[in-house]
Amino acid sequence: MSTSWPPATMRVASVNWNNGGITPSGDDAPWRTTIEVLQSVRPHIVFSQELTTPDPGVRLGRHLRRTANALGMEPALGPVVPGARTALHTGMFIDTRAGFRIDDVPYLGEHFGGIRHAWCRVELGVPGLPWPVDLCSVHLPARSAPAQESEAYSLASALASQRLVLVGGDFNGYARGGPPITTIELDQLPGHLQVTRCHGIPGALTPNYTVDDLLTGRGKLIDVAAHLSAERRQPPDLAETGTAGGGRIDRFYACPPIADAVESYQLLRIGSDHRAPFIEINLPQLTALLTVT
Repeated sequence: MSTSWPPATMRVASVNWNNGGITPSGDDAPWRTTIEVLQSVRPHIVFSQELTTPDPGVRLGRHLRRTANALGMEPALGPVVPGARTALHTGMFIDTRAGFRIDDVPYLGEHFGGIRHAWCRVELGVPGLPWPVDLCSVHLPARSAPAQESEAYSLASALASQRLVLVGGDFNGYARGGPPITTIELDQLPGHLQVTRCHGIPGALTPNYTVDDLLTGRGKLIDVAAHLSAERRQPPDLAETGTAGGGRIDRFYACPPIADAVESYQLLRIGSDHRAPFIEINLPQLTALLTVT
């Protein structure tokens, strides 16, 4: 999607495609809307959730290649999300023409640790950086808080020894960084989301921050949007990413050097029931931070 090399900025989006951007009737208008938005902002990396099609056993490969061709990127397809009721894959698209290299895709389509995990992982070679960046596109289960916590533990453990980490996706839960969630909002959640995203009982519900606490605590990652000053965010206030509410469930987490090198954050309106977080990372600044440390 971009031919400048070496790039000074690494542009990254996280997209929940909402059933691949294809309606049950086969209309791909939502997919085309998302493609048009992405083409306008020219990301180098697209973390992806809900990559699927109607009849995915026959059509998913073609749809994946069509999406990659439209973006001018190389695809990596991860596993189906644990507990998903349809074939909702995680995945990633990488702009290798801009000098980024897919060095490895660990556990691609394989059972790891006895189960399929809720992420697609890519080790990315970045021009000028001394180590690869571990990228993880995550889609935590929507209907089980224990499953979310288990996946978050496995993810944090898998990344604990990596020097450079960027995690993005749909976490199906809340972040302490905001925006604040009221008891009234929690009481109005659909039943299955109340069970997963809340503690307590109706009328006295509180947000479930377990995953966020793990990733930003023992996981030693930083909630990127909350880390940035308001003037570097669009909109300036931390906003919900679900178009029908439900909190800022789509997020980026990064190791401290990458978080400190993020220049900007915005939410893109795409053809989905989610807005897409989009960040720009200053690569010369990141290189300098790594030299100092």
